[in-house]
Amino acid sequence: PSRDQAAAQYQKALALIRQFQKEKSATAFEVYLDYAILLIRQHKYEMALSMLQEAQRIAAEIYPSDHSANSRLTLVFGELFFELGQYQAAVDSTRKALASQQKILQSKSRFTAAIHNQLGSHLADQGIVEEALEQFQLGLLNTCINFEDTNVYSHPSPGAMTFSANRVTILLLNKALVFYHQ
Repeated sequence: PSRDQAAAQYQKALALIRQFQKEKSATAFEVYLDYAILLIRQHKYEMALSMLQEAQRIAAEIYPSDHSANSRLTLVFGELFFELGQYQAAVDSTRKALASQQKILQSKSRFTAAIHNQLGSHLADQGIVEEALEQFQLGLLNTCINFEDTNVYSHPSPGAMTFSANRVTILLLNKALVFYHQ
């Protein structure tokens, strides 16, 4: 029920965006992208693809090609490809998101660690064990970089350290699962 309620809220948000003619805005991009993620989790892939294509159209109009929003969009396309059983397309899309994110932030973001985790999971699911383990390790190393960020200590954002601790736990668990299934 809560996912259905969330979907209803996204639909209301999209109606408001259209009503106030704000379809070419960062807010519209975020709503379409987040709604697509929800639809993927609900296994409504055709609708998710439609939302992703709309987010892609908006991103092309409002963001430069090297903006991190494009990395996020590419990553979500990878999630959709994976759910559709298009595993190589999922890996390719996730690699593209990683390359883009690394170019933008030189690997120093929590989002980059999350991309390493997703790529490692896709590779592990295909039996590409060594590279999967490498991606999980890179994600762990990237997460640790965030602990050294002085801004985290001097100006902590709510949940920043919790996010990093959770990310470390997820990456270690994924590595353990790969070893377990070998």
